[in-house]
Amino acid sequence: MKKAYILAVCAAVAGTVLAGCGPAEENTQIGEPQITAAETEETTAEETTAAETTAAETSETTAEETTTAETTTLSETEAVTEAETTAEEKKEEEKKDDQNSQAENGNSEQPSDGGQASGSFSDDDLVFSFGNAQVKLDEDLAGFIAANAPDSETCDPSCLGNGEDCIYAYAHFKINGYRETADAPVKATSIELTDSEVSTSKGIKKGSSKDDVIRAYGTGYTEQGSMIKYESGKKSLTFIMSGDTVSVISYDVDILG
Repeated sequence: MKKAYILAVCAAVAGTVLAGCGPAEENTQIGEPQITAAETEETTAEETTAAETTAAETSETTAEETTTAETTTLSETEAVTEAETTAEEKKEEEKKDDQNSQAENGNSEQPSDGGQASGSFSDDDLVFSFGNAQVKLDEDLAGFIAANAPDSETCDPSCLGNGEDCIYAYAHFKINGYRETADAPVKATSIELTDSEVSTSKGIKKGSSKDDVIRAYGTGYTEQGSMIKYESGKKSLTFIMSGDTVSVISYDVDILG
């Protein structure tokens, strides 16, 4: 009977041990997968947040670089525009200065623009104006000289054999005259413009181009070597060219013609 009791106790103990071990092992197996899934979700969330942060930083950097590039391009465009505006303003100022200078000398008319010949030549173009006075070829110079005293005046026996040749020198031009006797009036035989401070009535001056001349006076001229000559009877207006540029302007009358 003792043996049977001992066996019964041992069986009970063994059953208890087996019953306690089974559930504990089962719980351990179930718990481990739950922890792993949570950690995996947390890690994935962190990686997603990090990726989004990096993408946001990259987007901000790209936006900043784009803004910088646009600002640089705008600054360069403004600089070019300002330079072009300055150049145009300078041209306008030079044009106004030239027009003012011509107006002071009584020669405010400028040659017309455009590439086609649009001018014409007439007797009116053979008159030289300075200030408020005019010089007309083969006419008395007394009125002009009274209004504009020359810097120098010389009269010598004429090379024609009789009478006197007179020269009246001014700062920007020279007038040649002739009189048959000492008491006779001096008549203008030529007017020579010596610099760019004075011009013809149509604005042509020393330094103007051949195209400027043709636009102002048309194509009814004769060309001999470097000379372009417009004529009306015994009188003429001559432009002596240096290359394509006017170097001398002369009004003349052929007193022997």
